[in-house]
Amino acid sequence: MTRLAIVEGSGFIDEYTHAISRLSKVRISAVVEADPGAAEPLTSLAELKWSTTSWQRLFSNHANEFDAVVIHPRAADEITEIVAAAHQAKKHALICVSPVRCYDALHVIEDSTEFVTMVAQPLRFMHYPRAAYGSLQSGNIGRLGLLRMHNWMSSVVLDQSAASVAEMIVREADLVCWMFDAAPEVVFGVTVSRDRPMDGILFHLGFEGGGMAIVDCNHSLANQQGYCALSLIGSTGAVYADDQHNTNLLIREQTIGLQVREEHDWFGQQLNEFARAIAVPSQSSCTIHDAIRAVDVSNAIVGSFGVGQVATMEKSGS
Repeated sequence: MTRLAIVEGSGFIDEYTHAISRLSKVRISAVVEADPGAAEPLTSLAELKWSTTSWQRLFSNHANEFDAVVIHPRAADEITEIVAAAHQAKKHALICVSPVRCYDALHVIEDSTEFVTMVAQPLRFMHYPRAAYGSLQSGNIGRLGLLRMHNWMSSVVLDQSAASVAEMIVREADLVCWMFDAAPEVVFGVTVSRDRPMDGILFHLGFEGGGMAIVDCNHSLANQQGYCALSLIGSTGAVYADDQHNTNLLIREQTIGLQVREEHDWFGQQLNEFARAIAVPSQSSCTIHDAIRAVDVSNAIVGSFGVGQVATMEKSGS
C-alpha cells in the first residue's frame, strides 16, 4: 500500500474520487492546502481528521505518515523546493505540473535512482492513446512511420509567451516521443498567427529512419468542449483513435447528442502506474528523462516557428 500526501490537490477532487474508489494499492494519508477550507473534500474522501497548510509542515511534522507526495499545479512556484524536500526525506514524488514549469528541478534530480520521481503525462493515460499504443506495442501495425494528432482546445488565451506555447504543446510532444520511443532528429513549427501563437500551432517532427509526426494544437473551439484525435500508420497496418466516446453516433436530425464526458479515469491509471513504479522502479513508464526530452522538443519547436526554419535536435536529446 502506497500512502500519498496530496499537495494543493483540491482542484482534482473529481479525479481523486473516481480513482481512489477503484485502486487498492494507494490511499490518501495526508493533505496539504494553503486554504484549510479547500482541504475538506479531500480529507473527507480519505476519512482524515486533519490537514496541514504548508508542505514544510508536512515534511517536518508528518514525515512518518506518508510514502510519496503528489504535487499539483497550484504549488508549481515552489516545485524545486518541494521536490528537493521529498528527496531529502526519502519520499517518492508524482509531479502533476507541466514539465516546462519544473524543468530546472528535473535537471537537478535527473540522475537520482534511489526514489521514484514521475512527471505526470495525462495523454499517456487516456483511453484513446493507450489503445493506439497497445496496437503499436503488440506489433499489429508493424514499424511506425507516420503519426497524426489533432487537439482542439477551448479556452481564452492571454499569455502568448514562448514558455506558454511550449507548455501548450509539451504533452503532445511527449506523446509522440513515447510512440516513437525516441527524440526527433528535426522539428519544424508554424503558427496560425505570428502575434498570437497560442491560438494554434502545427508542428512536424522527423525521426531517424524516415518516421514523422504531424501535430495540430488549436484553441479555436470557443466555449465548446475540446476534442482529440490520433492516427498511426505503420508498415503493416493503421490505427485511428479519438476521445469522443461514440457521441457522434447519437446525433439525430437537429437534436444534440449526449455531451462528451470529461475523462477522469486517466488520473487513476496514472496513480496506479506510480504505485507500480514504486513497487518495481525499473518498470516506470514516465521517467524524468522523458519529461526533459519533451521540454527540449517543445522548446525546439517554439524556436523553429520563431525564425521560420527547420531546427535540428541535439543527439543528447534522444
